[in-house]
Formats: sequence, structure tokens, C-alpha cells
Amino acid sequence: MKLLKSITLVSIAGLAAADWSVGQKVTTTSGEVVGHAAKLDSSVSEYLGLPFAQPPVGKLRWMPPVRTEKSSKPIIAAQFGPDCSQVGAARNSSMTETQKGVLSGLSSSREQSEDCLTLNIWTKPQSGEKKKAVLVWVYGGGFSTGSTATPSYNGVRFAGNQDVVLVSINYRLMIMGFPAAPEIFPDVNLGLLDQRVALEWVRDNIAAFGGDPARITLFGESAGGRSVDIYSYAWADEKDPIVNGFIAESGSAPQNTGWLPRPKSWFELSSRLGCGGEEKGKQTVDCMRGKSLQDVMAGVGTNGKTRRDISRAFTPVVDGKRYFADYDKRSAEGKFIQKPMLTGSNDNESGLQSYVAALSGTIYDEAQKKSVTLGYTCGAKVVADRRAEKKLPIWRYRWMTDIPSQRLTNASAAWHGSEISSVFNLVDTVKHRGSDAIPAQIALSKYMNNAWAEFAKDPEKGLDKLGLPHWNAQDQQLILFGSARNLSGVAVVKGDEFDKECSTLKNTLPGGSDS
Repeated sequence: MKLLKSITLVSIAGLAAADWSVGQKVTTTSGEVVGHAAKLDSSVSEYLGLPFAQPPVGKLRWMPPVRTEKSSKPIIAAQFGPDCSQVGAARNSSMTETQKGVLSGLSSSREQSEDCLTLNIWTKPQSGEKKKAVLVWVYGGGFSTGSTATPSYNGVRFAGNQDVVLVSINYRLMIMGFPAAPEIFPDVNLGLLDQRVALEWVRDNIAAFGGDPARITLFGESAGGRSVDIYSYAWADEKDPIVNGFIAESGSAPQNTGWLPRPKSWFELSSRLGCGGEEKGKQTVDCMRGKSLQDVMAGVGTNGKTRRDISRAFTPVVDGKRYFADYDKRSAEGKFIQKPMLTGSNDNESGLQSYVAALSGTIYDEAQKKSVTLGYTCGAKVVADRRAEKKLPIWRYRWMTDIPSQRLTNASAAWHGSEISSVFNLVDTVKHRGSDAIPAQIALSKYMNNAWAEFAKDPEKGLDKLGLPHWNAQDQQLILFGSARNLSGVAVVKGDEFDKECSTLKNTLPGGSDS
């Protein structure tokens, strides 16, 4: 084992765009947009709620996204757009601020709407490189929940400190984004298509915000991490893959089989709403388009526990176009976007899932906790091994931080998603269990924020500059962020310290993510 020192951030030299004023009007394919100064850093321009596709309502409900038309009036990008329609999770008054914050990332308490296909931009063109690397964030939430307005997803520190442009995107969720009926829908994985159209908008417009369309890194966590890996296969045959690098946090495409076929959830829902069941086939679609959003969303619930909850039954399914049943085979044949990747998982992934389960009275035993964490661990190993086999630059990490102020409970250190506020360098802006972040936590946060930015600037060699070792099957050098061995920096160990049981899960992993 070896330790790497924390790296002091250096100022970034470059030519200033002297004619840029914070929040200035920018011309885009959606129309002219007007931003404002970011709250946490008034030198950063923040543009919120920019539409990248037409509202998927009426005849466009359950249809692929259609690029937005150019607005004749300026778009005042002053606030986040509505969250995409989803089902909320329970909250109670006894929760700590950390626990409430976690649930805000798992389920929305904000305005929800079908008209939700918007994105957000943080940028600082008045200094640094004229054409800055771009990071595009995809939120997690099991393809059932999620919001770009979650405080720990704010891109102000990336833009203000790292000389990159940060973009976060909305995509349709649950029944609205993944109707799970490929037999009647030509395109069933609509949320994945939303992500692609959002990236097309970024490619076509980001130069006007100081970004470099040739240096776009796609990154996300949990279902967002899965989306990142899935994207690399879904768009491998496109002339323009758009993405130049990938970062997958606690999420991966499946191994051989994809998700197992699920019950006929679409037809169960259409029957509940009076549109008929499987016998009606495609006729159910027009009927369902005539139902209100409130009725559709209510239909997936339990109705006073007299029927089963199917709210989480609508996630990506194998369609042979964007989501596949043979990822291992495709990997061996090189049928994916062969660009560098950083991937990893957390030391106690199950700390979140077991906590959320306990809210509804379900207690995970130790075997269940181990299985959840091992799924993410081995999913990350598969992602890394696939890239290493093709001699691509690939780095693999494990988030280890165990700081009392960060815990959800006394036994939930390094839980699923707990690295995000460090990646975005925001640990000092959030109270954890009523206490401030400690100096070591802040130092690690700055380190990780810098590492993610360095990767985006140069996916081939950016992490080499920080002394972070590549992953390969022979050396298996695993990067530990925030371990007890080096709380404010990095340690490196052999991956088999955590991977010994992965062979027992071969062909069973669903991508290591159900949240």
C-alpha cells in the first residue's frame, strides 16, 4: 500500500474573456437566455431551467424527445425547471438535516411536471481557458426519482475554482420515461433518449458559454452512473458520440442478461385507469395519453394498500437499440464508445438502502447489506475490466470516508451517494448531523473536485498528473479516497482486498444499481 499526498490546487492561467459580464444574455438554439450571478460565488454565471426539448405532453407523451423550437422572447434562466414526474419518499420531523437532504436527492418535494426537459449551466468565461472542458451531470434515483435542483449537485465550485463548465440535465423518470412495454412502443427507453438530446443541445450551444464541445465528459451517480455506462454502448454506432470521457459513480451497465423481464406493468396500469389490459395492446396508448398526469401517477401506487405498488417497475428494459442483453459480448467485440473512464463505488453502499428500507419498517440483515455493497463493488470492477481489456485509460476508485458528521446513522459511513458533495466540493455548505464539515473532509472535497475536473480537461492523461494509477487486470491498483490511511487524500491498494467474492456474482449483477 502507498499513500499519495493531497495536492495543492494551483491557479489556472489562460486568456480572459474580458467582454463577458456575469449572467449576460447568450444566444442558443432555444433562443436568447439570460442568467445571473450564482449565490455561492458571484463571479460565476448561472443559467437555470433552459429547455432543450419540447414539452413531452399530449401527443408527445411517451414519444422520443423533440428538440425545442427557438423562443421569440428571451428566456429568463432564473430558477430550476420543474422536476420530472415521480413518486415521493416518506419524510418525518425527527430526521437530521443530512437525512432530509438524502431523501431530497431520492425523491422530489418540488414542483413536478411532464414539461421538465431542461438543463442548467454554471460557467466563468471571464477567466481561464477560452474553450473550457465541460462536465455534464446525470442524477441518480433508480430511474424513478431525481432532481437537478438537489443542493449537492450545484456546479458553482466546478465553474468557479476549476475552470470548467458544469451542466446538469433532467430526463424523464419512471412511467413517463420508461413505460416498460417494448411490444407496443417503438422507443421504450425514453429517459435515455432525453439524455442524448440534452447532450446534443450541449454540443451545439456550449461554446457560447465558454465551453469546448470537443471536451465533454458525461458523469453521474447510481442510476446516473448506470446511464453513463449505458450511453457508451447505446451510441457506439453514431457518427458523433459527443462524449469524450466518462465518469461512472456507483453504477454500471449490466453484465450478460440485462434486467430480467418484469410483469406486464404497463398493462396492469392501463387496466387500473380504465384503458384495458393486454388484450387492447397498442390501443391502450392513446387512451392513456388522454389521462391526466395526476391519474397516471396515482395509478402506480397502492391505493390504500389494496393493490401492489408498481411505481418502481418502470425502468430501462432491453430493446436491442439503446439497452442490450449482451453487454459482455459487446464489450469483447469493442462495440462501445472507446473513450477514457473513471469509475468506482463506495465502501458501504448499503448504508443508504438499508436506511431507506428502515423508514418503511424493513430491516436489512447483514447478508443483505453485504450483497448490496458487493453488487456495486463488482459492477465497478466489471466496468474497469472491460476497458482495461481494450487498453483504454481507466481508473477505479473506492470512496472510504468515515466521518461521524457524514453518517446517516451510526452504521452508515461511506453510504451510497455520500461522495457526491465531495465531488462537487460542497461539504462546507451542508450541515451533517448538526455539525460542520471537518478540515480533512474539506481538503478531500477540494482534491476530488480537482481530480474530476482534471479528468474532464484531459481524459487521457489528466489523472496521471495527479499520480493516480490506472486500473488493469494484472496490477489491480485501486484508488481509495478518504480512507483511514489518508483521510484528506488518497491511498492505493490491491483491488482484490475488496473483490474476492465477485466471481460468485458473475452473470447476476444488474449493473450494481437499484437506486
